[in-house]
Amino acid sequence: MLKRWWIWGPLMLLALFAYLLLQFFFSTLRIRHAVEPLEARQSGDGRLRHVVLISQELDNPFWRSVEQRNR
Repeated sequence: MLKRWWIWGPLMLLALFAYLLLQFFFSTLRIRHAVEPLEARQSGDGRLRHVVLISQELDNPFWRSVEQRNR
C-alpha cells in the first residue's frame, strides 16, 4: 500500500502542477488578447488620453496631490 502512495502521490502533484501551469498560460493569452486593441488605439492619432482613477476614499491625500500636479 505504501508503494502505491509513492507512485500515485507524485503523479497527482505533477498533474496538478501541469493543470495550474496550463490555466496560467491560457489566462495570459486571454489578457494579451484583451490588451491588443488598446495598444493599437493608443499608437495612432497622438491625441491626449485621459485616465480615470476611482479610489475608495474621497479625500485621499495622494490623489489630491496628483490632481494638483495635473492642473
